[in-house]
Amino acid sequence: INHYTDFSNGNTMATENQFDFALEGLGLFAVQAQEELKYTRAGNFVLDRDGYLTTKAGYRVLGQNGPIRLGQGAFAVSPQGEIFQGEKLVDRFQLAAPEQMVKEGENLYRTSSGEPAVPATNCLVHQGMIEKANVSVVREMVKMITVFRTYEACQKTLTAQDETLSKTINELAK
Repeated sequence: INHYTDFSNGNTMATENQFDFALEGLGLFAVQAQEELKYTRAGNFVLDRDGYLTTKAGYRVLGQNGPIRLGQGAFAVSPQGEIFQGEKLVDRFQLAAPEQMVKEGENLYRTSSGEPAVPATNCLVHQGMIEKANVSVVREMVKMITVFRTYEACQKTLTAQDETLSKTINELAK
């Protein structure tokens, strides 16, 4: 069985929370998880006690200048991922392309080579929004039903063939 991750966009939902971010296009946020560089598409961030932008698990979100430190106060993020406090440019999100990513769990990914990912192009950041899953429950349920019915049909065919073979062997023995 081949497993793959579909990085296409899911529907977005407005939250009005300044720490929520949705990505439009193929991209992932870079985060510092322990001493490793990881990536996530989950943009529901919080501010830690030291003023750093972090994931819910406490991993610091990375900008072009390292971990993003906002301190206190309002901030705004442009669609290009530039973070402003007032008129001052604080940092810019480090966005990575999802090529050659391997699942790590906890909504985290890493590159298969262990090297930093290629920067994302044509990826926009939307502040105050969260991205929902890109899975259609109805479509996936229909696929599951189709697979189950195909399995049942194959099972009935094998049972019929087994019965025919059993009759043939029993009649030859007479």
